[in-house]
Amino acid sequence: MKKLVSIFIMAVSLLALAPSFVWSQTGATQVYERGINIPDNNHVDGLTVTKHGDYAISFLDYHATDNQNISLFNQEGGVTWHNTSITPEYTIVDIIDMNGQDGLLAVVVDELVRYDYSGAIVDKIKIAHRHVSGLSLYKDLERYYVVEGNNNITQADIAVYDNALNFVRSFPVLGGVTGIVGRDGYLYISSTGYGGGIISNGSSDLSKYDLSGNLVWTKHFPDRIGSNIVSVGDDLYMANVSLVNDSLSDQRWEVIKADTSGSIIWQKEWTGDYPEGPGKSPDLTLWIYDLVDLPTGGCVVVGSATKLTQADNPIDPNKVNPMAIAFNSEGDIAWKIRIDKEGINYGQFRRAIWDNDHYLVMVGENQDTSKLLWKYSVDGVTAVEQEGSSLPSEFRLGQNYPNPFNPTTTIEFSIVKEGKTSLKVYDILGKEVATLVDEELTAGNYSAKFDAGNLSSGIYVYVLKTPNYTASKKMILLK
Repeated sequence: MKKLVSIFIMAVSLLALAPSFVWSQTGATQVYERGINIPDNNHVDGLTVTKHGDYAISFLDYHATDNQNISLFNQEGGVTWHNTSITPEYTIVDIIDMNGQDGLLAVVVDELVRYDYSGAIVDKIKIAHRHVSGLSLYKDLERYYVVEGNNNITQADIAVYDNALNFVRSFPVLGGVTGIVGRDGYLYISSTGYGGGIISNGSSDLSKYDLSGNLVWTKHFPDRIGSNIVSVGDDLYMANVSLVNDSLSDQRWEVIKADTSGSIIWQKEWTGDYPEGPGKSPDLTLWIYDLVDLPTGGCVVVGSATKLTQADNPIDPNKVNPMAIAFNSEGDIAWKIRIDKEGINYGQFRRAIWDNDHYLVMVGENQDTSKLLWKYSVDGVTAVEQEGSSLPSEFRLGQNYPNPFNPTTTIEFSIVKEGKTSLKVYDILGKEVATLVDEELTAGNYSAKFDAGNLSSGIYVYVLKTPNYTASKKMILLK
């Protein structure tokens, strides 16, 4: 029996169901858009994919007039269940799948609440905390991290729990935490707050802490807000809203690539689209809500683009469009998704995630607080499969087959110890041309498919690297 692992490498073939008003550069195709029947006051706050492939979404009631919801949707966007048993409070609800354990874990008010996949509450754990506001939840392979007091801009606390949800420790960090990446025994944290700007009152920070709470380094970025962070391979990607002035009326998207020592590799900025035609105004207000990895290398920034009212643009005043942009590992724009229809305020993409079948799933809401679920296929993204249930006795990198090939081939490999694993392809000059695997894998036998449809004929080298093993082999592309 084959178990799908969340790694991505080549195109998924789908029937395109995209309506004409959805446009993207080559690379992303809409599979569906679904409306979600949730009370208007509830706003999208969390999104996760269960081990069965369903989508769990948490909603926050800003007005405390409706109970907060956790809802489960199937892969076609149909609702499976709603759970509205949470006490209504003006407190963030975040949710994640428990990665290998059955169930969902939510942080609600001052408790960690565990649900089974039918929506029933299994357990509640009181959070060991100093703050009970602004809670959010993150996880790596070994630990859960609860951010406490995130409404306190100057300081927050991170409570660390092991996989059995036993409390380990808590320590203070810079406030306004917007993202956490746990890897190699360290935490990399993005945060945003007020003060520290040059032309504005906003700033963002990228910081590294050890698991005892000691600050290793921090990088300060003035005049930025709304930051997020994601780890891809050996690098970190941070997305910010860059402020042009203090009125928040002119903004840019900025993506920063850094290594784990804090060295900045590059900084790229997107200033918005400027559609042509009567009644079309430029994007002046851009906002970022989420950031996810781009499995082929890079990141996907998720948010909205707003056209401000202008006297010569009467058709679409204050128009808000959901916006997602993929930046590759070199900082170039790989593709964009924008939903834009004259006279309709579609709002924003608020959360994004790659599902178990390697589609990009996003959830958001329009200006009328209607909720929407979107699903996209992305070129250059497909699955690596874990084969069989027996564990290998030794590390192995197999010869690709067929070889020579045109344009696809399969690469099999085995790892005997869980750890960070990468499988990359290089041309004969040593330039990286594809990243097939780049994440934590458990021990097992794997196969990956490589699509070289965009490459020229020639000899290529693929390299498997783990903490305990490195191997390489050559393959021939003949077109």
